[in-house]
Amino acid sequence: MTTRTKHQQRGVAVIMALLIMTLAASTATYVVWQQSLWVRQLENISDRAKADQLAAGAIDFARDALKQDKKTDVDSLDEAWAQPVTLPADNATVTGQVTDEQGRFNLNSLAGSNSTQGAPPGASQGPRKVFEQLLTNLDIKNAPELAAAVADWMDASNNNNNTADLYYLSRNPPYRAGQQPLADASELIRIQGFDEDIVRKLSPYVTALKDSNTPINVNTASEEVLAAIFNPALAKSIVRKPSDAPFKSISEVQAQLGTNPNVSCAAGSCYDVKSSYYSVHVKVQSGLVEANYTALLHRDPSSQTWPAILTRKDAAD
Repeated sequence: MTTRTKHQQRGVAVIMALLIMTLAASTATYVVWQQSLWVRQLENISDRAKADQLAAGAIDFARDALKQDKKTDVDSLDEAWAQPVTLPADNATVTGQVTDEQGRFNLNSLAGSNSTQGAPPGASQGPRKVFEQLLTNLDIKNAPELAAAVADWMDASNNNNNTADLYYLSRNPPYRAGQQPLADASELIRIQGFDEDIVRKLSPYVTALKDSNTPINVNTASEEVLAAIFNPALAKSIVRKPSDAPFKSISEVQAQLGTNPNVSCAAGSCYDVKSSYYSVHVKVQSGLVEANYTALLHRDPSSQTWPAILTRKDAAD
């Protein structure tokens, strides 16, 4: 064997050794990376499970605060349940806030406002006027048409040949009108005449409660919502801040209104000073997981039990 051949063989051996070392190093790096990824995934799963448990505890904390509220005949922003809280947690941050859903306009109160068949004269017309005025006050055009479209969407007496259904079936993709109360205010985007801009403007002021008989609580409603019930000047004098003394009865509200007020609907059926529906908003930061939770609660004024959880939503990053 010549010297040149030996040198060639040695060169090939060195190259093979380098290739093997490189492959081994790459494999080891991949294994370490994969192991690190698995560890991170396990940590995220653990942090998410921890966040879920903390959120459940925070929601129960809110339920207890609402149960402890003894003034069930009056609900206002100065009460304990309405104050934002930060709860202690091990290596996590938990914040929570309860809001009164009856401080908003209930879209489902529009059900039946396009027809009074089987209902008392004038049924649902008060809420219809309130919603139209709310749309107008927010500079949203075609208020009467939009209110009619929402009522028509929920009309269970609709058949497959009605105008509304024909419109929705012509969409891409096609779908039918709901023919039932809204499950969430975000469903407005599916209704004729509504777009993302309108839904965004309405979002802070509307809700979708299954119970259509939910008067707006003047103690917790915003000035925008109150201006839809009363004229804007009266709304400014009625809107309550946490530092303001709440209205303790409808008669106190009426006394504030004075004589011959411009009111869109009747006291008691349209506005009141107490509430039964609330939302709990919880934010949990645990490790790299940040999760937001919302629960809809119903408090039965005739019961001493914790408010029932009607729905719960969560979203984690």
